[in-house]
Amino acid sequence: MTHTRWWEWVLENVGDDNQQRIADRAGFDKSNLSRWKKGARPDVEFVVRLARAYGANVLDALVASDYIEQREAGTKRVPVGKRQALSEAALDEILEEIRRRAK
Repeated sequence: MTHTRWWEWVLENVGDDNQQRIADRAGFDKSNLSRWKKGARPDVEFVVRLARAYGANVLDALVASDYIEQREAGTKRVPVGKRQALSEAALDEILEEIRRRAK
């Protein structure tokens, strides 16, 4: 199995749904998922349908599937969780937040 950025995106966004549930929810055949899992590139139509079916950002899905670049999407990944957010925050941002809370 080839782990493509697209397949990683799929796994991050579909939760615990099995392939049949994913296909039913997005309105396509589950054989698409098997091909993607093996490294095949999805058709843009399926990318958009899957993102919409799961309430995910369509632009992020298009970036993950290599149809557009991150800079074209104008989006950036938002850290999830305190540890990750703090590790990515600049020291002055952290200090400013401490000052704000101390008031």
